[in-house]
Amino acid sequence: MIDDLEAIIAELKTARKGSEDLDCRIHVALHDWKLAKLGPDAFGQNACEIYTEDGQLAGGGFTYPPKGKVGKFYHVPRRGHEYTRSTGDALRLVEWLLPTTYWLFGKGRNRPDEPLYGFAFVKDGEQLYASEHDQEPIAIMLAVVADKVASPRARE
Repeated sequence: MIDDLEAIIAELKTARKGSEDLDCRIHVALHDWKLAKLGPDAFGQNACEIYTEDGQLAGGGFTYPPKGKVGKFYHVPRRGHEYTRSTGDALRLVEWLLPTTYWLFGKGRNRPDEPLYGFAFVKDGEQLYASEHDQEPIAIMLAVVADKVASPRARE
């Protein structure tokens, strides 16, 4: 899981904008979803792995399309989980993951080459993580994912 989170951080740092794929990867990593093996379709093809909350297939695997390959993020919710594309969704995730942590969010530059947005977590008067990026939700997600890397089991 830590390797996945570190790869997400690297991608967030260089992202010019958010994406559905990145949102799905963040959801899977932060919620500790597991891969489940989906058998072949009606033609004996397209066996694959998909993420589920517990690594188990819904309905024993009989509720999936009878033909064609199913994407690995088939079950990952899209609406309300646009973490890298919606500041509101990113902040709702912060409140859910870290309900007792205060956060600061700012916009502005001191120098023209600085990122436009900054985000920081504060707990017991101490700044835990700070991040910056030119996209609001990505600045938030950088701090969220960095916090999870630092203490992957402490907040589950």
